[in-house]
Amino acid sequence: MQLHTPNINDFANVDSVGVALSQYEGEQNHIAILFQYEDVMLLHVGAHKSPLLEKPTDKFMWLDLGSSFHPIRKQVILASIQQIAEKNKDSKIRYGLDHGIYCLDAETGLLNENYDQSIGFTCATFVIEVFLSVGIKLIDWDTWPSGEEKHTEFQKMVFNYLERSKRDNPSSVTEEYLKAQASNIGKARFLPQEVAAATQNGAESTKDEVDPIALKIHEQLTAYTKEYYKNR
Repeated sequence: MQLHTPNINDFANVDSVGVALSQYEGEQNHIAILFQYEDVMLLHVGAHKSPLLEKPTDKFMWLDLGSSFHPIRKQVILASIQQIAEKNKDSKIRYGLDHGIYCLDAETGLLNENYDQSIGFTCATFVIEVFLSVGIKLIDWDTWPSGEEKHTEFQKMVFNYLERSKRDNPSSVTEEYLKAQASNIGKARFLPQEVAAATQNGAESTKDEVDPIALKIHEQLTAYTKEYYKNR
């Protein structure tokens, strides 16, 4: 599998809907939904209560949905994502460690009552959530292990980030929210490259199924990011 780079294959060439990935320091990856809108756009959770809609930049690589997604199905998915983008463009999604909440209404695209004051998403689990709203369960999350040390360390970093956010802006994070997110530490973590790999399959994917593809995605993204910053 080969990720697209925008200097060779522009984001505007996405076939209705795909995913875009970038990488931060420490080989920490980020995922967004790439889709046709008024212009090609990203729909993502980049930080706590950050804008959901942004234009892609050349630090991102991208992928179309897998070939098992029928063209008509892609158009249905696109229409739903466009509706979600329009209805929630001013929403400020909390950053957190939840998944499988089913909090986007399939009919209206709006956040529903499942998105209560305890819920927040990483970039990866937000993508999972959006696809759930169009009837697609990308991953079989019960096949993901919990309690792995490296993932628990990441979850602690997220919690510390939320604590800092509260100190800097007390109204942005409640004590209730911090307690809820603390209870997620030690649970399964879903990596951006794993979710990206799952979009290449038209059916629900297990951890073992996505692992080889996820590794290739991570390797390509790491190489691209090193080259990207070397040239700046």
